[in-house]
This record gives sequence, structure tokens and C-alpha cells, in this order.
Amino acid sequence: MEYLTGTVKWFSNAKGLGFINPVSESRQEDIFIHYSVIQMKGFKTLKRLLQKPNSVA
Repeated sequence: MEYLTGTVKWFSNAKGLGFINPVSESRQEDIFIHYSVIQMKGFKTLKRLLQKPNSVA
């Protein structure tokens, strides 16, 4: 099994699927993700991280 890191593009809790934008130079296309491959206890979901832009002083 290949492990990749990336940013959650979107994930539907109702459908249990979504896409991740990989942080990899070897892989450019979005990665499909299904809830069955998420390894966590309880309700399996992924959330987008909202990043605050850096302020320039």
C-alpha cells in the first residue's frame, strides 16, 4: 500500500467519499478517497483545513 500526504480538497460525509490534492512531485492528479480506507476510531471523516493568510507587517 502506498502512503501519500496531501490536502483534503473535499469530502462528503453523506456519501463517504472525496478527493485529496497530493503534496508530491511524482503525483499531480487528485486522489480519490473512500471512508473505508480512513484509519481512525468512531465516525470516519476528513476535514479541510482552513488556512489564514500570513499578514505582512
